[in-house]
Amino acid sequence: MKAIVLAAGLGTRLRPITDYTPKPWLKLAGKRIISRILSNLLRLGIEPQNIAIITGPQDIFQHLFQDLQHEFGDLPFHRLIQQEQLGTGHATLLAKEFLDGQDFLLVNGDALINELDFKGIFELAVTKKPDAIVSIVSNQENFSSFGVVFYKNHMLIDLIEKPHELKPQLEWGVNVGLYYFTFNFLTELEHLKPSSRGEYELTDAILSYKQKNKKVLVYLFKKDWFDVGTPWSLLNANKIIMQEEQTQYRLKGTIEQGAVIHGHVMVEEGARIRAGTYIEGPVYISKGCDIGPNCYIRSYTFLDENVRIGNACEIKASIIYKGTHVGHLSYVGDSVVGSSSNFGAGSITANLRFDDKPVKVTVKGKRVSSHRRKLGAIIGDNVKLGIGVSMLPGVVIGSDTWIGAHILVSRDVKNKTILALKQELSTVNKQ
Repeated sequence: MKAIVLAAGLGTRLRPITDYTPKPWLKLAGKRIISRILSNLLRLGIEPQNIAIITGPQDIFQHLFQDLQHEFGDLPFHRLIQQEQLGTGHATLLAKEFLDGQDFLLVNGDALINELDFKGIFELAVTKKPDAIVSIVSNQENFSSFGVVFYKNHMLIDLIEKPHELKPQLEWGVNVGLYYFTFNFLTELEHLKPSSRGEYELTDAILSYKQKNKKVLVYLFKKDWFDVGTPWSLLNANKIIMQEEQTQYRLKGTIEQGAVIHGHVMVEEGARIRAGTYIEGPVYISKGCDIGPNCYIRSYTFLDENVRIGNACEIKASIIYKGTHVGHLSYVGDSVVGSSSNFGAGSITANLRFDDKPVKVTVKGKRVSSHRRKLGAIIGDNVKLGIGVSMLPGVVIGSDTWIGAHILVSRDVKNKTILALKQELSTVNKQ
């Protein structure tokens, strides 16, 4: 059996976090999303030369793919390029020559799926020998935001994208983006017509396949699946992964005398924890990080490589990506911060509304609820904050932005913006 990973999308709902890093390559709890997928495929016994990763044509994908191969010891994964974003059906069909007549697993490159369910769909394919399998997770309250699979006796009945209502006579679940297909399914893709939005949809082909009396089974996940389509869902997924993996954490870096480590904490080799720092696990600190002195790093924080946290800072339940510096006396809570950004001293992210209501965030031009009581700022790459900048809950600060000293950021800031505080000075003679 072979495997295809769909990773050509850029993750527009996650911007500005994905301005320079496509969603599958984002890290959570120390590991890229796509790396977790590849690890699970390899554990199934699928050889690396039988795994194809479909990416976009942009130069960034070439660099990221090379990094990915290096991460896995230069294993011979295949890279296939989707020149235009013409849908999941179009992307899958690109792998026809690679598949060479073999059946295959297909997985979305941003799908956080546990090892147990990868094994589950694999074993179902081997034992039941269906024509296709669609995987679902049940009990999703906001079903209207996803593709919903309707089924009976584990057989697919219907598949509707973002339905307004359910079919009470049928069981249902949310499509999670993990499939099994026989090679003959590609014939269905070859005859697929574009949808109303001009894309060749994989789900349309699955329905057409089923209508030809093909055996399309539904696999119900045994464990949770994480949708990471929004910035705050990254925080949610990061927390759950840390809860599941925390017993694997080890102290490999330099821990100075006077630092206190409580609970499960990963400090990678090459990281430094200075005296007076208190870390309350689970926390993941990557190589090259320099923390302290006298910092408080609270649970469910992930610090990517080469992050610097200065003197007397507090970091709570946040994700801070590669190369970002947080200046002394700053507070970062329930926030996602992109790469190579810089916090001036005394910068503060507020994470709680006065009325205690869920924090709202603007996603693709629409105000939506995060369903979180506590949510800080969403900050892109290469952002420079002056001293004493304050950010209200849920604000989004675009990449490549400069914000001057002592500014209160109360609304979103677009990419490549410079904000400066205008002030008037007057001279009074001292009598």
